[in-house]
Amino acid sequence: MIKVIQEFLVNTKIWVSLMITALSVFLGLANHQIDLNKQLILFFSSLAAYNFICFYEIWKTKTLNHRSLYIFILSIGTVVYLFFKQNNLYTLIAHTIILSVLVLMYNSRILKLHFRSISLLKIFIISFVWTYAIFWMGNAIDFSIGLFISVYLFVFGITIPFDVYDIREDKILTIPKWIGIKKSKCISYFSLVVSCIFLIYSLNSYIYTAYKISWGISCLIAMIMVYFTNCKQAYLYTRFWVEACSGFPLLLLYIFK
Repeated sequence: MIKVIQEFLVNTKIWVSLMITALSVFLGLANHQIDLNKQLILFFSSLAAYNFICFYEIWKTKTLNHRSLYIFILSIGTVVYLFFKQNNLYTLIAHTIILSVLVLMYNSRILKLHFRSISLLKIFIISFVWTYAIFWMGNAIDFSIGLFISVYLFVFGITIPFDVYDIREDKILTIPKWIGIKKSKCISYFSLVVSCIFLIYSLNSYIYTAYKISWGISCLIAMIMVYFTNCKQAYLYTRFWVEACSGFPLLLLYIFK
């Protein structure tokens, strides 16, 4: 079962794409509107982006990850098809171009600036791309700086465990390598607490009680998982369970409602 999860959910990047989509659906429900087509665009765009990073990294070493390449091509084709079912096509294309450039700049030497090689920057870029995609690709959310900060800090907080797990392999300076694992976890706790505060402040009506409780419990679960994170954890601890924190708000909302 563990091998199946790793091979068909985690390594194909289906799991991480599902989690960003689940987080987007949660916020769409809070905004009282869900566009299924846009959520599918977000899912397949995420799948394409993550698999591009995978096969490009291997391609540089003169070998080719055919699975990642096939998933990338299939996802791009699906996104193009879904694009032409959208009314606000040009706006969506503009946001997609912005995100595509960021993905290229993150891990590709096609463009001169290579974000992933810049010390301490990686985690901030990942958090921003996730938040940007959720707000302007997956949803048509009325922009709220408080809600944007809440989502950004949540993603930032649950991304730190990945740097903790990779501390021995990372060749560039990351937050855990810079200030240590214990202090990095404290930053993660702080980010998740502040994320919860901003969401409660942004969704201040009583009709959002279930959303606030779901978010608060998800932040608490995430903090517990951060606490138990270390560089010797099993691969699936971060790639499956910590990643699942993005899906907990939607799952808990479904339970409470």
